[in-house]
Amino acid sequence: MLKAGSQAQEGVVDSVRFGALGAARIAPAALVGPANKTERCSVVAVAARDAGRAAKFAEKHGIAKSTDSYAELIRLDEINAVYIGLPASLHAHWSIEALRAGKHVL
Repeated sequence: MLKAGSQAQEGVVDSVRFGALGAARIAPAALVGPANKTERCSVVAVAARDAGRAAKFAEKHGIAKSTDSYAELIRLDEINAVYIGLPASLHAHWSIEALRAGKHVL
């Protein structure tokens, strides 16, 4: 984290822009709510296996974009971090894919 008055470092961002993999019931409490409490973090996209579920989740939580493909979400330029809200058996695969795409992973 940069201290007030310090020079910006290459790769340091002012805001973390999350994409959420999964429209699970835990996501509002684990990610959306906390992100809404700060100006330095936002959830800008959500993906689910079902496009309708993703769109409904996005609308309910004020998220600008939804997709029905986890891979598509990971490729979005407007996100720099990915929240993995999927079943545990999918965490490793999608964490690795997000890291390969240059995203931070939570």
